[in-house]
Amino acid sequence: MTIKLAQRDRQPEFMDQPGLDRDEHARALAGLRRINFISGTSASLLAPIENWQAKEKPSPCRFLNLPAAAVIPQSILHYMPGVGD
Repeated sequence: MTIKLAQRDRQPEFMDQPGLDRDEHARALAGLRRINFISGTSASLLAPIENWQAKEKPSPCRFLNLPAAAVIPQSILHYMPGVGD
């Protein structure tokens, strides 16, 4: 399969559809959390974030999360006790 980067195939995200059932949306977010947990996505981001925080000492530390419906930042906060309180 060849991917042509010059041509974008922009499809609307299922989870961004107007009128999406709330229960269906909640199930989809739970699925994303499971996938991120199993794959270690959030945990793999923790060390670089902690290293950056130690070096830069931002106050407060803020995340801009566009593609993951806040699942990854929420998961990262789970690994960082006392943060976000």
